[in-house]
Amino acid sequence: MLRRFAFWFTGAALLLAPASAFAIQKPLNGAERLHTFGSSQPGAEFNSGGLATGGQVSYSSGTQILTLTAAGDTLNWFDPTVGSGCEIDGTTNCAFNYAPDLTITFSAEFDSLVETPIPTTTLSVLQLNFKTTSGTDLVVTDPTDIGFGPVLTGNLQAGIFGGTPTTGLSAQLLWDASLNGGLGGISPPAAVLTTVATLKADASSHYSSLVLPDFFGLAFTSVTDWNGCVGTTACEAALDSILQAALAGGNLLPSFTAEVNGEVVNLQAGSFVPEPSTLLLLGAALAALAGRVRR
Repeated sequence: MLRRFAFWFTGAALLLAPASAFAIQKPLNGAERLHTFGSSQPGAEFNSGGLATGGQVSYSSGTQILTLTAAGDTLNWFDPTVGSGCEIDGTTNCAFNYAPDLTITFSAEFDSLVETPIPTTTLSVLQLNFKTTSGTDLVVTDPTDIGFGPVLTGNLQAGIFGGTPTTGLSAQLLWDASLNGGLGGISPPAAVLTTVATLKADASSHYSSLVLPDFFGLAFTSVTDWNGCVGTTACEAALDSILQAALAGGNLLPSFTAEVNGEVVNLQAGSFVPEPSTLLLLGAALAALAGRVRR
């Protein structure tokens, strides 16, 4: 069963009203920072089970759009200011619980499925890639704001994360063609190898100070209940079925739903670099040589 599914995505936050116009629950002093990815402390936590309707990941094969509606419930941060009580990233922590929760909506368009065989084995690395919808991909709102306006918005942006090209949101999974009678399946225990994406906040956003100097990520710490599955065996079979159909259908990823838990985290400076389209095309060409690119 898929234990950890981290989505990273990139985007530039759009114009927001001045902070004074918002009756947000958690004003910031400008010194607070989200914990960095990989530290022992969580970032800003969210889940898709806390919303009455639409609280899930949903993908439509008709529109080829992935959507997420989630509730932001807890903000975790460190503050390097002396005497703050949470000065050190990954070691000390301050927290704030939103009540009511923030509302997070996100969308992305399917770009490609890249299959890269591992020589002399029945294994392959599958990489699912999504890109910007060419609209506003990320919107975060605080329902206590009088106008229910966004406290953060953003768009997916392609680039290089950790040396790997990404179209904006990518997930890599280990696939074993010998499973399920030759239909293939996710290979445990390392079902998910890596994921890549980042998000860039505009300085006009009140929460942009949490992610200085620039980039941050959205990590899905768990993805469950694929297409409403119940139980480990059924959920493994449901995820396998989704990927089997995608591989058999060429460039068609079938519709699916899932439930998620995750967190917004900071990234170390320089871990994401936006690149010109020519370099991204080169990265895609190299991936095509390594395996099969399905668009």
